[in-house]
Amino acid sequence: MTLRRFAPLIFVCVGSLAQEPVFKTGVNLVRVDVEVLSGRDSVRELSAQDFVVRDQGKTVHITHCAREEAPLDLMLLFDISGSMKPAVTAVAQGSRRALSVLRPGDRVAVSVVHGEVRRISELTGDLRDVEAAIRFGVLAQRFVGATHLQEGILIASVHLSAAGRSERRRAVLLITDNEGDRTMDDEEAIDAAWKADTVVCGLVVKTGQRTPRGKKPVDKIAEKTGCEMMLADSPEEGFVDMIRRLRSRYVLYYPLPATKPGERRDVEVELSREARSRAGNPRVFARKGYIAPDGGASN
Repeated sequence: MTLRRFAPLIFVCVGSLAQEPVFKTGVNLVRVDVEVLSGRDSVRELSAQDFVVRDQGKTVHITHCAREEAPLDLMLLFDISGSMKPAVTAVAQGSRRALSVLRPGDRVAVSVVHGEVRRISELTGDLRDVEAAIRFGVLAQRFVGATHLQEGILIASVHLSAAGRSERRRAVLLITDNEGDRTMDDEEAIDAAWKADTVVCGLVVKTGQRTPRGKKPVDKIAEKTGCEMMLADSPEEGFVDMIRRLRSRYVLYYPLPATKPGERRDVEVELSREARSRAGNPRVFARKGYIAPDGGASN
């Protein structure tokens, strides 16, 4: 949840600072991934001064603000329960167009989840390999049975965090009908995502069996980690839209307050009144908390 001395890849948001940020030795920063949407469009041109961040209810000073520049590590997690194959086939058809939104330096891994989680391909920057993993690896799976979505999110988050501290942004994109068996408490998956500094987003598709209605368990995980489960009329177009959204988020940084290792901290992010008015009262998606790291600031 924190980073240390990652100056080369951090650029400020528009008008937020006069100089490029300098990360000092021994200074830990909390990183908060934020999306601002007006309708379906990302709100651009915001600065650090346009955001208000509270840690445990106390307003903090945003030292740095970045948008789009940091490379992205993305785990595509496909629900392969019995009703999902037509939707996943449609997503595969749009995979080349969706992946074209990514930038050099971005990496993508592909996994599937039903009664277990199975890795199809590891993180790679070769988007042709990613497309092949979706078209041939995922679609070759047997689509059957119920899905353990929370477990899939937890394992995907742990996998993304395996590289340790990094300036790279991390996200899990779950393609699902948002129906599945509960195999663990939501908080376990949320904590895993917080520890991994990972945003969990969802593309919810309609299947022939039912139309997703009401709030589902995975909705809470997405909300707590800073995203949403987006219902898509067209799986192909929805996939393109979600990749574009993941590539258009802000990242805010502030000094890690005095904490105890493993402490669960609450975070609130909103826009200033002026920024809300200027942007047309948009929606803000941001993680709701983090787990204090070992070796951070102490009481």
